[in-house]
Amino acid sequence: MYDFMKINNPKYIHIANLALSSFRKQHSRNPALWNLEDAKKFLKLIPESYTLNKSPEELAQLHELCVKFSMTCTAMFPPLCAFMGGLTA
Repeated sequence: MYDFMKINNPKYIHIANLALSSFRKQHSRNPALWNLEDAKKFLKLIPESYTLNKSPEELAQLHELCVKFSMTCTAMFPPLCAFMGGLTA
């Protein structure tokens, strides 16, 4: 389990969403669930400007978050989807 809402993560979530947008444009799909090949492609799409002047710890945290993000961004939680659908109806 990975906590995407830690205090330092919003800036990394923004970077991950930019990479996700680029991935969708290039491949016309989201990264597959728990697919290492797609995760490697996803990491290559992180803009270089976001990785300049970062400490090794920050880069490791960014890469870890982006790998987890790419491996789980297409997942759905059916009970939550059902609840939200019922609530909006």
